[in-house]
Amino acid sequence: LDYSGAIVKMNEDGTADLNIAAADMGTGNLTAMAAIAAEELGIRYEDVIVTKADTDATLWEYWIHASRSTYSVGTVVKRASSNAKKSILEWASRILSVPADQLETRDSRIYSKATPSKELNFREVLEYAQSQNWGTAIGTASGSAPACPPHFTVTFAEVEVDTMTGEVKVVRAVHSADVGTPIIPSAIRGQLI
Repeated sequence: LDYSGAIVKMNEDGTADLNIAAADMGTGNLTAMAAIAAEELGIRYEDVIVTKADTDATLWEYWIHASRSTYSVGTVVKRASSNAKKSILEWASRILSVPADQLETRDSRIYSKATPSKELNFREVLEYAQSQNWGTAIGTASGSAPACPPHFTVTFAEVEVDTMTGEVKVVRAVHSADVGTPIIPSAIRGQLI
């Protein structure tokens, strides 16, 4: 049952709603999910609105444990964002008369790869699509991550022990972890601490 789900809906003002059931237990995983969605869509992180919902209002989610959320939930967030982006690129393709596969998104704008001056911002595309009754740019994804790589951590502590009193004094401590590709480095540091 270790699978996740995500819904990404684009708003007419160029922001995105990310709807997931993953809980944040202080590790910053919701921040990481917003960053993943923003990067895939090509919009600012601040323009991703994360809605924490239960499974009455969003897709089913396995519980958060064993450092799985960024990898497992992040995988479906990226796919859902990509699916929403396909609608935006198709609509921009119609407006700009440029094939969708020749467009890219960056900085909340849609550019022609061949002619970067041929561009629109997300708001223009989404407002026009709404006025033309083309629908809502939405993407969903549900499934398991291809794997769940284990994380490796190690801690060394050098201590001095007073053999008379039993008092232990930590002289030096070193902690290290193989975390893969960091999404939010400050959150990783906080979790390790």
